[in-house]
Amino acid sequence: MANKSGGSGHKRLIFSKLGCFCFVLLIVCGISVLTYTTIPTFFRLSPKNISPAPLCADNQLEFCQINGRQQFSKFIWFIADGTSYQFVDRLEKHFSNHSKVYITHTERNRYSLELYKSWFAGVINDRMNYKKLDAETMFRSLYRNGIKSSFIGPMYIMNSLMKDSEWSVLHKVEDVKHDKKENDVLPWPFFFEDGEEGLNKLQEYLDDVSEQNASFIAYSTVSDNLFHKEYTQYKGKYFPESAKHGDLILQTIGFMKEWIDNHPDTLLIIASDHGYDEMVDHQCATHGSGFKNNTGWQMLYNPLFTPEKSKEMDSIDVVSTLITWVLLGICLNKQVTIQELKNNLWLK
Repeated sequence: MANKSGGSGHKRLIFSKLGCFCFVLLIVCGISVLTYTTIPTFFRLSPKNISPAPLCADNQLEFCQINGRQQFSKFIWFIADGTSYQFVDRLEKHFSNHSKVYITHTERNRYSLELYKSWFAGVINDRMNYKKLDAETMFRSLYRNGIKSSFIGPMYIMNSLMKDSEWSVLHKVEDVKHDKKENDVLPWPFFFEDGEEGLNKLQEYLDDVSEQNASFIAYSTVSDNLFHKEYTQYKGKYFPESAKHGDLILQTIGFMKEWIDNHPDTLLIIASDHGYDEMVDHQCATHGSGFKNNTGWQMLYNPLFTPEKSKEMDSIDVVSTLITWVLLGICLNKQVTIQELKNNLWLK
C-alpha cells in the first residue's frame, strides 16, 4: 500500500507541475497575442541591437525598405558597365526629389559576367556551391507581360550568353560598336555620333516611347573601358578621362529628368553593375570592393515617387525587383498564352 500511495503522490506531483507549466505557457502566449494585436508598433520590444526600419523623409534620400508599388506600362532603362560612385552621388542629387535607389551587392572577380548572365540570360552560379540557379531576366519578363521594347548597345557580351530566340521577341535591336570609339568619351550609346546625330537618335527612341509605346534598354561599356585603360596607363593613381566622362554623362543625361516629368506614364531606370573607387595603399584597386566603392546601383525616377534608398540587395534579385515596377499581367500588344511560353526553349 505504501508503494501505491507513494506512486500516486509522485504522479500527482508530476501532473501538478505539468499543469502549472501549461498555465504559465498559456498566459505567455496570451500576452504575446495581445501585445502584437493591440499595442502600437513603436511600443513593441525589439531584439537587442536591432533597430526598427527607418522611415523615409520627403525630399531626401534615406536608407530604408522601399515601399509602394506604382507600376508603369513604359520604361527607359540605361545600363552602364562600371561607374564612379562619386559620379553616382552627384546623379542621385540631381534626381533626388523623386527617385528610388537600390544598392546591389557584388562579389568575386568575375561578377560582371555573372551579373550579365543573370540579368540577360537568367543563369547564375550560387556563390556557396556553384550550382546553377535559374533567375528572372529582363527580356523574359517583358515578353511574358506583353511589353514592347527595344535594345541598343554592344551585343558582343549578350551574344555570348543569349540565344537568338531571346532577341527575336524585341521590337528593335541595334548593335553599337563601343570598342571602336574609345577616344570619344561620350557617355551612352545614343551620344557617340558627332554633333547632333547622337541626340537625334535618342530623340527617335524617345518618340517611340511616347508615340508607339515602345520602351527601350540602352547598354554601354564605355565607362568600364575607359577605367581599365587609365588604370593600366596611370597605375591606378589618376583617372582624368573617366572624370571627364562622368561630367559629360551628368550634363547629357540630366535633361531626362524634365522629359520624364512631361511623360509621367514612363519609368526611368539608370543602372550600373559596379563602381571602381576603392583606394588601397594609395592606389585604386581594380573595380574595388565593398559599400560605396564597388556596389552596383539602380536608380528609378518618376515624378510620382517619394525619395527612398534601399539597403544592399543581392545581385540575383536586381531584375525581379525592378521588373515589379513595370505593369504586370496586362499584355499591351497581344495576348501571350501559357503554351507560347512553353514553346520557347529559352523560357524552360
